[in-house]
Amino acid sequence: GIKVYSDPEYKNEVGLSKKCALLAVEYTSISRAALAAFCMAIPIGMMMTINIAGLGPTRRLPKIAADVTTLSIGLYLGLPLSVALFPTSLFAKGCDIEPEFRHYETVYFDRGK
Repeated sequence: GIKVYSDPEYKNEVGLSKKCALLAVEYTSISRAALAAFCMAIPIGMMMTINIAGLGPTRRLPKIAADVTTLSIGLYLGLPLSVALFPTSLFAKGCDIEPEFRHYETVYFDRGK
């Protein structure tokens, strides 16, 4: 299980929840997939646009430099975007998880990094 709290500041621990742990794992999996998608879609889109416009380099060294540059830009933009879209702080309704948490309207938990 994962520690759950009755307040968003994580000061009042109310127990351990296996269902919240499962939610945290699912959410982390989705965020990792989004991370990969953002970090790869941005450079691919940039290179496709450059090549469609006829501006893509044809020689080996400039092509490698362009690939490295677009990958770097993809990481520079895609990583913060995916991290911002998926915060580590999550919450669940008490009635949707284990019975011992039903008297809490909302419980909060940290899915980790």
